[in-house]
Amino acid sequence: MLRSSTSNGEIIEQEISMSREIIVPQLGEGLREVLLVKFCKQPGEQVVQGDILCQVETEKAVTEIEAPCDGVLEVWKTSEGAVVPVGESIGRLQTGDAADEKTAQVETASVTVETKTLASDASSTANRSMSPRTRSLIQKHDLWNEVERIPRSGSKLTPDEVQAYLDQRGSSSITAPAEGAYSALQRREAFRFVQGARNCVPATLTVRVVWDRIESQLSEQNLTVSDANRWTTVALAWCIERAMRDHPLLRSRILPDQQRVVLSEPRIGIAVRTEANEFAVAVFQADATSTFQDFFDLATGSMESVMQGKESPQQDAQVVLSNMMPFHIHDSVPTVVAPAVATIVVGDPFWAPRDDPSKPNARWNRVCNLSMTFDHRALGGIEAARFSHAVKGKLEQFVNPIATGKPISAEPRADTPAKGKAEITEELIGKLAELLGIAPSLVQSDACLADVGEDSLLSLDVRLVAERMCQFISTNHGREIDPDELISMTVEEMAVELG
Repeated sequence: MLRSSTSNGEIIEQEISMSREIIVPQLGEGLREVLLVKFCKQPGEQVVQGDILCQVETEKAVTEIEAPCDGVLEVWKTSEGAVVPVGESIGRLQTGDAADEKTAQVETASVTVETKTLASDASSTANRSMSPRTRSLIQKHDLWNEVERIPRSGSKLTPDEVQAYLDQRGSSSITAPAEGAYSALQRREAFRFVQGARNCVPATLTVRVVWDRIESQLSEQNLTVSDANRWTTVALAWCIERAMRDHPLLRSRILPDQQRVVLSEPRIGIAVRTEANEFAVAVFQADATSTFQDFFDLATGSMESVMQGKESPQQDAQVVLSNMMPFHIHDSVPTVVAPAVATIVVGDPFWAPRDDPSKPNARWNRVCNLSMTFDHRALGGIEAARFSHAVKGKLEQFVNPIATGKPISAEPRADTPAKGKAEITEELIGKLAELLGIAPSLVQSDACLADVGEDSLLSLDVRLVAERMCQFISTNHGREIDPDELISMTVEEMAVELG
């Protein structure tokens, strides 16, 4: 309260309303904006210095903004889920006598509602002095990001100048976006995409997966289309998660100081659509001892929760899976967003030749493309190739543990008839030809994999082929052979070993 006197000695009292802006502080070198995650105080509440007012998220962490002084929270100038520039005012505290008066008022409806938009507040001082009609026109045509480019004759922008800019741009017919068209969830995901993309060094590779086995198991279960899509997605996630346990770099995370740490357990995310038709990721973490049924229940529960609009209790998946089969997309280039180190997209199956398609009796397989974009800061191309082929191998030998009660690397069926040496040799030649990408007629039964080549790239391919052959033999013949031993064996020697 300010007390003063007039010339005739009359004492007058004037109430001075003191206020203090709540500013987004600089939370790290190079940070330009934050995501407003949650309000911890509401307008009308009394606060003391140090009270947590809200939570904001940067690319590094979730941080709390504290009250700079005692007072009453007068207004929030933005909403949860908004992206706010550093240094911007997001609210206002009322201090002094005015704050004491506010505290006595229980109803927060008496608090003045802030009507300015965040983008308007971010404009220059000259723009904040524009007339209500000018503001309304800019708001209607969503021009806040273009205000500084609008030509003006003086320091104050006029409605005529805004309209002239619209006419020149040919956009006078633009209407304002629908109220709430961009939700808090979408703003939050977009913010994380932008922040993650700034740091990631992406590279993409694709492997082709033979899909016959999974399709045959789907046909045996007589599932609805929806249940079949869900079962397929979880089977994909299971194979990826199991492969991550054997490839530590796929469980890694790049810290803000560019140091790499490897986590003990895989954490996988599955891309889903919410009931509001918005993109979200269901993140979950299974135990190493989990059965496929446990994994299935955990994955479907997490997906259903996120699709209903709930936030996933787990965050920051190391690998994100997107199943594009229901949308009949065969191929794509995934986007990886840090802190994830890889995103995998599996496309819709299609027919492809097993042999030379020009041959009269060429055989065909159902296959699908598994595309992976990975962060080169976390792993290199060789490790990414090894991991992709590991996932491919697990998918091609997958047996539904729920239906059979057997582990993912299932033993051959007891009723499988014994095969002769000639049949086994033909089978091995066909598999080797498929793995090498050549016609079976080019595979010599008396040659070993070690003869393929000597340079490092071919050596890598040979090792991958040997690992895949060992997986094939384990699944179809119940025999375990070391890949290094297999490299030096001829096809004939393999057939004798298996016969």
